[in-house]
Amino acid sequence: MVMVPVLPRIVITWLAIFPLVVVCRLLVTPLLPGWPDLAQTAIVMAVVVPVAVLWAVPLLTRGYVRLTRASVGKGGAK
Repeated sequence: MVMVPVLPRIVITWLAIFPLVVVCRLLVTPLLPGWPDLAQTAIVMAVVVPVAVLWAVPLLTRGYVRLTRASVGKGGAK
């Protein structure tokens, strides 16, 4: 397993979570009219966290590793 530096991991995590939260919030809010924001947020997070941890972050990390390996293989920065 390749260790990704901290800054790219932060960016990858943000790129995975932000769109998931936005889309999930847009889908959940109309289904739960009148629910408190805290309850809606808890439901959004209950969906977003597993999806991000199990699918989105690993997918983006693999893409990052492939891109960085490709740039190193083509004479890019080492």
